[in-house]
Amino acid sequence: MDSVTFIWSSALFLSLPVIVKYMLAFKGRSLYVELRQQEREVDTLVSRLESIERETGAINKAFAHVEMQRRNAQVRYEMRQEQLQQFLVTE
Repeated sequence: MDSVTFIWSSALFLSLPVIVKYMLAFKGRSLYVELRQQEREVDTLVSRLESIERETGAINKAFAHVEMQRRNAQVRYEMRQEQLQQFLVTE
């Protein structure tokens, strides 16, 4: 093996760890950026979920209120019917 071949092969073998190091660093950086982007997406989805849950709670509360009003109206209707029946009976 002549000295030129030895120098080139030594340079290649010595540069491989540096190349691998930078490849890993760039891959790690891209994975870190992707992780941050996905964390922002998760935060956005959490905010949307919380707002949907608040809306659902408000709708359920309104539904319960309407149901209570319907029951009260039904009771008043039945009371009026009884009063009408008593009035008709007394005449």
